Amino acid sequence: MVVLHHADPSSANGGESIARGYMIQWGFLPPDLQRRFVDPVKGGAMYADYCWTADDGNLIVAELDGRQKYVDVQMLNGRDSVDKVLEEKNRDGNLYLAGVHTVVHFTMNDVYDGTLRRKLELAGVPRNPDYPRIASLIGGR
Repeated sequence: MVVLHHADPSSANGGESIARGYMIQWGFLPPDLQRRFVDPVKGGAMYADYCWTADDGNLIVAELDGRQKYVDVQMLNGRDSVDKVLEEKNRDGNLYLAGVHTVVHFTMNDVYDGTLRRKLELAGVPRNPDYPRIASLIGGR
């Protein structure tokens, strides 16, 4: 029942939904999904997979990175993996210029081995004040 309560069609793929479920189970506030930012350099829209506003007002973004976008010829669209990495670094820089304070990149392996949990803690992602009660209902740790 808890999973259904937090289901959201805004996730771009199943991995994003799974990662979001872990985030909530670990006691973090549910993030805004696919939050739109205006690119201050190029104009146009940039969308963040996950976004939180910290207690101090800082914006924290998290991005799920999969291997496929670096190796799939169709997804690279005539570019190579280095072009893709440089494009992402440039995009991160533009997110900072748009007012984002922290960008956390992670993979599904980071989700499953708990590395993501530590990254979100270090980034200052806000916690759900009801977490102890929720944890007892879902068996969270």
